[in-house]
Amino acid sequence: MKTKEKAVLVQQFVTEGRFLAMPMTFEGESYPIPPDESYLNAFAESPKGDQFYGSTGGKKCHVFAGGAKGACGGILDLGVAEGAFDIPVVLHLKSFEKHYKTYENIIFIANMQDEATIYCSTVLLSHDSIQEPSFYSFPFEPLTSLLGTRFFDAVLTPDCQFLIGLSDKGILSIEIETGKVNKVFECNLNATFIKKLAQLDDQAYFIDKQGEFIALDLSSLSCTPTGIKGNFDEKSWGFCICQNSILYANGSGKLFAFDTQNKSIVEAGQAPLPEMQCMCNLPDNRIFGVCGAEIGFFFRFDFASGTSEALGAIVTAMGTRRYGFEFSKMTTGKDGEIYLCENDRGGHLWIYSPSISI
Repeated sequence: MKTKEKAVLVQQFVTEGRFLAMPMTFEGESYPIPPDESYLNAFAESPKGDQFYGSTGGKKCHVFAGGAKGACGGILDLGVAEGAFDIPVVLHLKSFEKHYKTYENIIFIANMQDEATIYCSTVLLSHDSIQEPSFYSFPFEPLTSLLGTRFFDAVLTPDCQFLIGLSDKGILSIEIETGKVNKVFECNLNATFIKKLAQLDDQAYFIDKQGEFIALDLSSLSCTPTGIKGNFDEKSWGFCICQNSILYANGSGKLFAFDTQNKSIVEAGQAPLPEMQCMCNLPDNRIFGVCGAEIGFFFRFDFASGTSEALGAIVTAMGTRRYGFEFSKMTTGKDGEIYLCENDRGGHLWIYSPSISI
């Protein structure tokens, strides 16, 4: 019997740049997050770029904090969101000084069986996270709960006064000071399409049930249909911002770009393998992504020329020796590094330092 052919590339490993895989623990300061609870989901960096926050899933859902500079750094488990099966959003809210100590407020959304709960948490940062780590996490404080609701993504308004969430009940705004909830836009989401908010300055974009891009103004809290439908299928993924465009891939790995200014969609290129996992762009407009099933294949895409270059399978021999399999999110850091959230049992937070010259 003839087996179904799969798209494959010759086995090789990434030699351009450098990968580092950080285990989900800060040795001596935090118990490790168990392997079956280490499927990384959300990730956010503080404005200064010195700290980051995120979430994991699996048997239990954790929220974590950490920091990294070069090959130094660590991750601290802030605690478990009891009853949650998914934490799709963790965002940095604000930093403040008190009694010569630095505190940071974060906000996150926990999806539970019958409701979604929005939490605020305060983290006391260390002044010397290398020699004298002194992280401290205060108990999670529920801001509000919404019965019969599930969130998929969320962003903050420019003034950080409102959390704007993409949910199965439409676009909802939550006032952070009071927890008051209002519906901004009534929409139905397609069960198989991308459920993400792509933020570009004071605008965010999402896809409705028909596959149309909807523009969300984060200042006026109003939504406007663009009249442009994307080429989506059930395996479409990506949603990477580059040069005022939203880049995404369909199931076959074909790349498309939605121009938010000209309100048009063009075919931008082709990923080396089908089944896009995630993408992100650097300040110099280089775009990196992970594609393919099983062991993810790392690639670089040039938006101007529309060409892709396969860089190899993700692996590190520094610190933790590990192959990278499936990833849920890629985020560009303040120093041009790339954070990759490994969505796998015993998942690690990966940091990629791109080469300066290509």
